Amino acid sequence: MSREEATNNLKSFKVEYSGEGGKVVYQSPSSGTQIYEGEVVKLMLDD
Repeated sequence: MSREEATNNLKSFKVEYSGEGGKVVYQSPSSGTQIYEGEVVKLMLDD
């Protein structure tokens, strides 16, 4: 998924990015995990 797509999908959450690039290569918590509005989602980016 691209950084732009992830940002649009995660509007209700605080998102922290690490790395550089336009593609999400890792996320925490993992996909499918229930989280609540305002929680932090961490995304690692690369090309």
